[in-house]
Amino acid sequence: MVPERRISPRDTFAAMRYRNYRIWFAGQLVSLFGTWMQVTAQGYLAYQLTKSVAFLGYVAFANGIPVWLFMLYAGSVADRVPRKTLMLYTQS
Repeated sequence: MVPERRISPRDTFAAMRYRNYRIWFAGQLVSLFGTWMQVTAQGYLAYQLTKSVAFLGYVAFANGIPVWLFMLYAGSVADRVPRKTLMLYTQS
């Protein structure tokens, strides 16, 4: 029987040893916080202007429309197009 290898925090965060990854991670963290702040502010503003819970729901629904519209199409494209080509198109 092979002894089970324990995973240390050093193994878990191995990618943090690389400077470029740390820079990318920090940028993603700032971007995520900005997105959360924007969504929260939009909902707050919509409610303050209208005092309507229904309108607050409409704003939240409108934020999700692009995902619902393009999710299935994008998934099927991602399955059919080579990864390198897809990355070049989506990142440019």
